[in-house]
Formats: sequence, structure tokens, C-alpha cells
Amino acid sequence: QVVCSPAGFEQVLAYSRFNPPDAGFGAGALLAILERWSQSFDFTVIEACHDSIVLQLDTEPPDRRALAAEICELCPDVVDYFLEDAPSGTSPEEAVIRRIKDLGDIELWWD
Repeated sequence: QVVCSPAGFEQVLAYSRFNPPDAGFGAGALLAILERWSQSFDFTVIEACHDSIVLQLDTEPPDRRALAAEICELCPDVVDYFLEDAPSGTSPEEAVIRRIKDLGDIELWWD
């Protein structure tokens, strides 16, 4: 388990050797996203490896729907997984919002 503050994002991504083959971006792009998110809400990185990261929410995101839309674009693999457990007819954004609300975390991974 890896836990860090916003000042440690770069070190965590380097230590975990974050470089998912199917994401279409690398650690630098994810670092920018994490830093931007940290300006809006508080979270702790609780897990990180070469192709995934899990954030435990310490405060509520101000706009869950906008965050969910960004997660859907950023990480379609995890959205497909969340939809498997959602009721029929649930939109991708609603599945992500439900996950954030129910578990209080943001899980991102790329195959």
C-alpha cells in the first residue's frame, strides 16, 4: 500500500513505474490530472502500480458528475467494470458516481 500527500504524487508515480500500455498517456499526464484534482478536493493515493492507481477521497468532489465524465474519458476500462455491477440502463457517468458514493474512492486502471 502506498499513501502520499499531493506533494508526493510525482514520487509515487515514479516509484510505481506508472506507464500503462493502453492508456495512451504516461505518468506526466496523470500527474497533471492528480494535481488539478487536488485543487478541488482532498484525496490520498492508497495504491499505485504500473497500470493502476486508487485514490481514497478525504473530501467530497465539488462536482461528482463532471468528475465522473472525466473518469469515463480517462479510463474506459474501469467504467466498463463498474457498469457490470450497475442496474440495466445505468449511464457510464452514473456508474462512476455510484462507485464514488458507495466506496469513497476513485479506482483507475488500464489493461
